[in-house]
Amino acid sequence: MIIFQNYGELGVKSIIHDPKKLTLYDPKDCVFEVFLNLNLDSTPFRYYHVVKNYTYLNCSISLSGSLEPVPCLSGSKHHVYFVESFSDIPSSCEVVKTVSILFAYSSYVSDDSFGLDLKWDSAGFVDFVEEKRGIEVQTVVEGLIMVVLVILIVGFGCLKVYCWKKSRSINHEWENLLGEYESL
Repeated sequence: MIIFQNYGELGVKSIIHDPKKLTLYDPKDCVFEVFLNLNLDSTPFRYYHVVKNYTYLNCSISLSGSLEPVPCLSGSKHHVYFVESFSDIPSSCEVVKTVSILFAYSSYVSDDSFGLDLKWDSAGFVDFVEEKRGIEVQTVVEGLIMVVLVILIVGFGCLKVYCWKKSRSINHEWENLLGEYESL
């Protein structure tokens, strides 16, 4: 799995190093949701294939014609369409977002890894990995510091209880000795 900050988890289907190609799949089975929400700008990744601009339309009624609603994004009271270009937006629709991706929606596309091929720049990828590794190391170090502090606090508490019980025991022994001394 690989986690993208602005989307979440995507599964890694394959990694090829020459040419540099990463094929992902969406465990939620909605690749068009990935296209809608995944922003690659802050990553070293780019789409592997040539992309075009497509616009998501959210419509309150079903549109007739050749457009097919995207099932995983649509519901009973709204229909989400994916269009390359449009001249007039129907009054029952609103533009959600325009994104650069490979292809328009088709019910024939059933594999949720289709289109999720990414390439990367070696230098950018190394920087990206090092940045993530730095965050992970920092998190581990902070966690270890917290564990050590908790152990020290618990240790000092146990030591204090032990010393208190020991002093009570010694005081009790002194009182017994004084009582015996007075009776002599």
